[in-house]
Amino acid sequence: MTDQQEDTTPQTWVAIDIAKRRHVVLVEFGDGKRRHYRVQRQLEEVDRFVSFLHAQEKPIRIGFDGGSLDGAGQPHPRAATAARARLASSL
Repeated sequence: MTDQQEDTTPQTWVAIDIAKRRHVVLVEFGDGKRRHYRVQRQLEEVDRFVSFLHAQEKPIRIGFDGGSLDGAGQPHPRAATAARARLASSL
């Protein structure tokens, strides 16, 4: 039986370093260009960034640092709605 493998060539990569006041984000687009963002830890800014992610080429893969986990060991649910989210250590 053949194992089904996940597509490992996403169009957009997102790395998020979670911090107390603002998150530092690196986005690599399908054409290889990279952009850095700083997202304030405010609901409006996070929602705006999630909307930005929804507008990007699919699929999108997000890597979080370990500090971004909630008490249940999961990435923040608002950020995970835009794409498949994983801990950076498991990428």
